[in-house]
Amino acid sequence: MSTKRKIALVGIYLSVFTNSLMFTVVFPIASKMIMFFGLVDNRTETGYWVGFLGGSIMLGRFISSYFWGILCDKYGTKRIMFLGIITTSLFAVLFGMATNFYLALLFRFLQGLLSPITITTRTLIGELYPGKEQASAMSCFIIVGSFGNISGNIMGGFFEDPKTSSIELFNKFPFLLPNLMIAVSGIISLVICVFSLDEVHKKENLIELDEPRNLFGIIRDPLVKQVLIMYSLCSCNGTAFGELVILWVWAKKENGGFEFTPHEIGIMSALTSVLYVFYIRSLYKVFVDRYGLIKCIIYSLKLNIPVLLLFPLISLARYENILKWVYLIVGTLVYYTIDFMSITSSLIIINNSVNSNERGKLNGISLAFGNLARSISPPVYGTTFAATAKGGYPYPFNFAFSFILLSFFVWIASFYASRLSLSLGNPKEAKINEEKKKQEESEMISLAVVEETELE
Repeated sequence: MSTKRKIALVGIYLSVFTNSLMFTVVFPIASKMIMFFGLVDNRTETGYWVGFLGGSIMLGRFISSYFWGILCDKYGTKRIMFLGIITTSLFAVLFGMATNFYLALLFRFLQGLLSPITITTRTLIGELYPGKEQASAMSCFIIVGSFGNISGNIMGGFFEDPKTSSIELFNKFPFLLPNLMIAVSGIISLVICVFSLDEVHKKENLIELDEPRNLFGIIRDPLVKQVLIMYSLCSCNGTAFGELVILWVWAKKENGGFEFTPHEIGIMSALTSVLYVFYIRSLYKVFVDRYGLIKCIIYSLKLNIPVLLLFPLISLARYENILKWVYLIVGTLVYYTIDFMSITSSLIIINNSVNSNERGKLNGISLAFGNLARSISPPVYGTTFAATAKGGYPYPFNFAFSFILLSFFVWIASFYASRLSLSLGNPKEAKINEEKKKQEESEMISLAVVEETELE
């Protein structure tokens, strides 16, 4: 790979990082924002409103994802990516300056509606790394995204309400600083990509492929149906877990929570991320090489079921100063490690299910489905958690009920994963080339037989 392309890849991954920051920066501060805006006074009840902040961005992405995919295929992924970085940076700042809940909700929705970074970067990686290299590249994509997700929690927790009297702007807008940092990250990634990224999706590379299908033609494909359902289930479950953990550690101790501050939530996320990035890529490579993509999805989902069922037991240590930190970090680390296996493999089989000239559209479609699932899970699980945690119900209908409910949907995902086609383990072009090679060999054998017959 040339030096220029390596630099471009840094820009791509930085844009992924920025996009992930934007998504999760709200998690550690959302509950405090709800109370700051005067909607509730009880910490445990913030879940009723927090879910809407988390889900609004995904609703926006759901509405626009397919159309961004079409624009990528029509005008080029690079141009759409540049636009996405600009809108992401702009609305991050506007969200940080929101003065009431409804403005914050609007800006979060627009962040999702007008930010195609996920589609463009996934499409670019699929084109830059065809074949076997894609698993490694996509794992990097997920690692960067996961690190961004965790870093968003850190930034939100550490830099909200900086109480800097010398800077009046931050006193007036206490949630602006972490969002301003996101905008800076976006601008840096934009500069890198503008000067180093070339358009990868070339028409001459598509000569031997069929004409790209429309929306309904792609969705009717049996393989596409499978990957869309699989990705949606994984997206829904992963988002729900992140939402639940933040609400849980924020909730009152009398309701089974830990009464963490945004700063403590940031510390927990920071410690998790430091440990997470050291081993996850190597571990994923070992699993994929040994079991393949499909089995990797199945096994990882099954492993996370007992993890979720045992997770609420950490609450027993909520009055212990050190043990609660150890259990929370280890528990979240185990879940995210296993979840990484399923979500990364799901992303790869999405690209494997169609030809390269349809990846832009399919990534748009898959993101729409995934975002629909992600837009539903925060309000559903947030409301469920708030209702059960404050109700004073006995186990399993107390705060633990949300985790038990999530484990049930993870089981559904694992059940469905066991029915995925094994052909999704390889890119479609590889299968086409293999079939052509077999056909050519068959024709050569037939020709040889004919020539031999004529000689006789």
